[in-house]
Amino acid sequence: MQINHPNTSPDFYTVSGGNIRNGKRDGRLLLTGEDGAADNYKFQLTSVIASDDDVTLPRHHHAFDQVRYVLEGDWSIAGEKRLEPGWMGYFPESCYYGPQWVRPNVKMLILQFGGASGRGYYTIEERKKAFAGLQEGGKFQNGMYVYTGADGAEHRQDSAEAIWEYTYGKFSYPPRRYDDLILMNPANYSWIEYPDQPGVWEKRLGTFTEREIKLGLIQLDADASLTFGREPSVEILFILRGALLLEDAKHPVHTAFGTRAGDAPVSLVAAEETECFYAKLPTWSRTRARD
Repeated sequence: MQINHPNTSPDFYTVSGGNIRNGKRDGRLLLTGEDGAADNYKFQLTSVIASDDDVTLPRHHHAFDQVRYVLEGDWSIAGEKRLEPGWMGYFPESCYYGPQWVRPNVKMLILQFGGASGRGYYTIEERKKAFAGLQEGGKFQNGMYVYTGADGAEHRQDSAEAIWEYTYGKFSYPPRRYDDLILMNPANYSWIEYPDQPGVWEKRLGTFTEREIKLGLIQLDADASLTFGREPSVEILFILRGALLLEDAKHPVHTAFGTRAGDAPVSLVAAEETECFYAKLPTWSRTRARD
């Protein structure tokens, strides 16, 4: 199991080569998956640094899945679609969103992972290589990759798409399982107690695709014990408030925990009333690829 905290985490934009979008950001890289695995992932705590201008990003889509949970600030995804503090958004592979408008001082959790189509997700080193390689023939500008083609004309491509194409070659986006983004307001959900874990409660925000991607919140009463890592896939937990004990070690607010399929479950005990972000990534062991 991985355990990490923003205070001891590297900045993603430094270790991966740089920021392909505009605006100044700090992204604490908390957890990563297994290189080459279908469910490889990246989980980070990202802050948009205060500046004189709002950050705007172009309309685009991805060949992977995303989950975003806003801790502070205001983020407009597209027009009237917004994620306010406490809201969670599921961004299915191939679904367009944007143009985005991000005010300074936004802080959010960002989870990116290989989606249900099985396309996977690039590694940190692959992104770093692509970031450097693309700049040899062009530049990243206002969220786009701008370059001069063989025809002598200027071409513009979404920055994330350019990174993916550099890494994997020309590609087509996976067929969409959902028509649009799915935005969830946890405040309107009820807490349901785990039947086999007294004092542990969950808000089941949603289960998505045939791979059973699960998103939600988990709350523990003081001294309650959560058995974490029981699913046959990657699971992620992030402390939003409170603290958790693992054996003799106390882990404070904003600690992230990540398990892999096959890891032995662990017992996490609440040192005080504690609330956590929770995500379960796709299950592959019980499913078969589409014909």
